[in-house]
Amino acid sequence: MSSKSISVLIVAVLLAAQASAQPAPQEEFQALLERVKKSDASVDFTRMRQLQTQLDDYEPYGLDVKENPLALVRDGKLERAQAVAQQVLAVSYLDLEAHTAAARVAEERGDKAAAAHHRYVVDGVLDSILKSGDGKTTGTAYVVITVSEEYATMGHLGLQVAEQSLLNDDAGHAYDLLKGVNPETKATQEVYFNIDSIMGAAAKMFSP
Repeated sequence: MSSKSISVLIVAVLLAAQASAQPAPQEEFQALLERVKKSDASVDFTRMRQLQTQLDDYEPYGLDVKENPLALVRDGKLERAQAVAQQVLAVSYLDLEAHTAAARVAEERGDKAAAAHHRYVVDGVLDSILKSGDGKTTGTAYVVITVSEEYATMGHLGLQVAEQSLLNDDAGHAYDLLKGVNPETKATQEVYFNIDSIMGAAAKMFSP
């Protein structure tokens, strides 16, 4: 065997060893999830969200529940809101709407520890989204992995969604353009979201 062939073989073995040493997406996600449940401030939520899109049970459109936990909180139905929020979190622990509802229920009950944990998750996910861009153009669109992340971001910006448009660019990227209205000033603002992960999951869902 020539020295060149030996070198190629060594590189191949090293690459294979490196690949086998890396945890599978499910394992890495689960490890991060356990840290999140302990409110670990050092968790990389961006990495965790990226891993979520690689899971077999990745669901970008959210769990199909008949009741909205935030609406239940607004109606004063705290017990039911808590139950629905927990139902969602059991399947999708990074769901912003469920954590926001659970935080409000905990605050109403005076459970500061639970409220702080739910706010920690909300802040972690939102911070990850806001750091991905500024939402002003397709080139600087916020990167989201679920539809609920889009609406949660709009709410964080103080905007109510009035219109939604689907866009595609020449590079094959997909975007949601949401037009929001500030309920106090009535000013409108357009916000771009990169939805490549969502559309990719949808394509797999409907592929033969």
